[in-house]
Amino acid sequence: MSDRTETAGSKTDGLVDRIMRRLGTRFSEPGRGNPRGSGVDSSTPTAPPASPDELYRQDWDALARADALTAILSLEPGAPTNEAAFDAAGRGDADRLRRFVSAESVVLSVGCGIGRVEKHLARHCRRLCAIDVSDEMIARARQWTAGVSNVEFFRTSATDLSLFPDDTFDFAYSLLVLQHLEYEDAFLALREIARVLKPGAPALVQFPKLTSPVYAAAFAQQATSRDRSSARMRFYTRDLAEQILSLAGLTIVEIALRAHGAEDPNELELVVRRAAERGKPGGQVASPPGAATPESGPESTGRYE
Repeated sequence: MSDRTETAGSKTDGLVDRIMRRLGTRFSEPGRGNPRGSGVDSSTPTAPPASPDELYRQDWDALARADALTAILSLEPGAPTNEAAFDAAGRGDADRLRRFVSAESVVLSVGCGIGRVEKHLARHCRRLCAIDVSDEMIARARQWTAGVSNVEFFRTSATDLSLFPDDTFDFAYSLLVLQHLEYEDAFLALREIARVLKPGAPALVQFPKLTSPVYAAAFAQQATSRDRSSARMRFYTRDLAEQILSLAGLTIVEIALRAHGAEDPNELELVVRRAAERGKPGGQVASPPGAATPESGPESTGRYE
């Protein structure tokens, strides 16, 4: 009986050990040294595995040092992005966001990179707070936006916006960012966005469509190449985006349309809002007083159904 019990326990220990190794840690019980008998003293301190946020930081620091512009915005496959095109794209995105802000708005940018959009949007609001996980990106952002006095940059993770109190922002946006987070981290980031938005305030978020032929091919190539870097792209179906947003406490009220009135074939770009009371559905987004009208920018919007 005692032999069978010991064998069963050994099998369980081995299974737990394998599971924990897959999770990036080594299983050991406190105070028992090395119960597995592998010849390695598990009581010896070892460096803990890097956190997801640290891995994001390392990857994006490296990408920023190599070529920040192309890492943020790749306009031509295989070709570097030049400053003029990069700046023009930032101005265009800022123009699209103007309808959500007024001269009194306090705005949050989640995943600002080097300040591509912030350089142009800041002049239309009172204060713009921009966060990024990368020290290198933040340093370049301060250079890129030199002379813009009302934008502030903070080095922190999208999953932790504890720098900011609840109900702080009139508008938040995140472009070309959530796709580079694990799905669980995207949920955490969206939940933080919901927390720091004022009741009923809107946010604009963006997801790459797995149903797009372009992104479907990119997904297959990424999978085949075994790219598992933290900065790789994660692709979304509409159902997945809806579910994660709902779990994060955000309600979809609009789907952004291009100037010709059609949905972007590659990007799912959604206007969401935090409910007036947490956990309750939101309604239609109204432009703040003094904000630009949708017709003033290159895109219009459609109600989400």
